[in-house]
Amino acid sequence: MNRIHVAHHGSAAGEASKLSQKLQTQGWEVFSSECGNQESGALSDALITFTGPTLLLINDGLLHDINCQTGMLETFREIDRREHTHVLLASSMRNGPGNVQARVLTSLDRVSDVIRYMNYWQNAYLIKRRELGATSTPESAAALAPVRTVSQEIGEFLKLVRKQKPHSVYDLIDDDGSLLTKLIGTPTNPSNRQEPIPESPVVETTVEAESPVESVETPIAEIMAGAAATAGVIATTTLVPETPETPETP
Repeated sequence: MNRIHVAHHGSAAGEASKLSQKLQTQGWEVFSSECGNQESGALSDALITFTGPTLLLINDGLLHDINCQTGMLETFREIDRREHTHVLLASSMRNGPGNVQARVLTSLDRVSDVIRYMNYWQNAYLIKRRELGATSTPESAAALAPVRTVSQEIGEFLKLVRKQKPHSVYDLIDDDGSLLTKLIGTPTNPSNRQEPIPESPVVETTVEAESPVESVETPIAEIMAGAAATAGVIATTTLVPETPETPETP
């Protein structure tokens, strides 16, 4: 098989393009799918349909987008059992020191990194519920359901992602080909092999994760227990401040 799937959020299109060029130099035919403006669940459908080697680029944009996250937990459970499915961490625009924007590589090293995304979605759920009002109608329930589901599933999804100990997308872009071969092997009949295109040096920067804004529903125990929330109603608690912790030993 010569085809490989590169799935990503629109905000990581530049990195996906560089990775695709790298793959083509190794003889791969790249199939690319992008989520963001597409209809909800389109990325999950593409990941399930394509059964060959798959590289899923994860960044803030993908983790904060309802269209990308809809159905993602169930999808990832399925594709994670397949051979040659790998997550790569990509970058997003974030505010750094002095409120200056910079591209920052997404990190999931710490539990607090996961909690930040849990807090984001549970806060989004509360905001959406307030927008729809106290009176429940079939229409409002249908509008609220996707956000509620993602807020319940994001912690378990990120737990599965972290188990892979994902590489940075730049580990493959800047690689001599050995890591790529180790992860996904080589195409069976390499064709259209291209000479590598020189890349400009990429400087990766990091900034501290922002603190949550308000009290929201945060089932933090699920991260450590490994069980996704399934309750029909989410209990309201107070956000846990994100404090620096010692990085986990790989």
